[in-house]
Amino acid sequence: MKPLICAIVVALSVWAAPTLSLAQDNACPETADRLPMDELDALVEGPMELVREGQLEAGQRSFEALLATRAGGSGGKLAVADSLIAFGVNLHSEGTTDPEFQRNALPYLRRAIDAYIEIFGPDHPEVALAWATLGDAAYTIDPKAPSDETVDALQRAYDIRKKTLQSPNVETAANLDALGRVTGAPGRSNGDPARIAMAEKLFIDALAETERLGCETGLARTIQRNHLQMLLANGRDEAADSQFRRWAAQASEDHLVGLVGDYLETLKENDRADEAARIRAEFAGPAERSNDILFILFGILDPTT
Repeated sequence: MKPLICAIVVALSVWAAPTLSLAQDNACPETADRLPMDELDALVEGPMELVREGQLEAGQRSFEALLATRAGGSGGKLAVADSLIAFGVNLHSEGTTDPEFQRNALPYLRRAIDAYIEIFGPDHPEVALAWATLGDAAYTIDPKAPSDETVDALQRAYDIRKKTLQSPNVETAANLDALGRVTGAPGRSNGDPARIAMAEKLFIDALAETERLGCETGLARTIQRNHLQMLLANGRDEAADSQFRRWAAQASEDHLVGLVGDYLETLKENDRADEAARIRAEFAGPAERSNDILFILFGILDPTT
């Protein structure tokens, strides 16, 4: 997954602490990025300094002046497109705890899409990345009831990736996971069994894509947790329990530790304390190891203990 998406997905990420003994010898190769994230941040450093000082409008004016200068410079249209997405991502990150502030990022991300399309055409991985970035940003503003724009942006990103990227692919799998989250969000599913089944299929397809990679991405656990979270949020507790048990029966020892820890955390987040206690008792060994990892990595103990 590319850094621009990662910058936004941090806000969406579920707890996915790695098991300490998990070998990384089979890690998937990283996707090469045209520009490192720090270089993209540097493109908008001046305007963002004003934003961080509480001067949003001044920062926006400064950015537009900077953009006009770059449009006539050696970087031309690509410099403009990169600057637009960098400013949008940075504005979004600055408003992590304020969804209304994050809305200020969306116009710049929309403009970035148009700019990249003008350069690369509509069906290009860079355009897919821009669509996915908009979709992820919009999702964090209202994760319980994602907007039509959120769904459309993520679907457009997936359609391009499916067409242009070799399968299996990490970015395609992550895109399917994102579509599962928005499709199954309670404010969109409204308890409709067909919509929930559609979300489940997206998660299953995403997991299958990671399995076909034949290497360790860390994405599989995120997909599994998001799948369980969707079922619990929609009141499908029995389905969540059945799915968890199917995965648990097939999991390696290390993966089981992470899976149990993720499920316990998801149950806690959805106010299923009794079920969490039952799972903790039934899977005592993996649960204890998961709790030890939380303490080692973050200095905290799982509150479900």
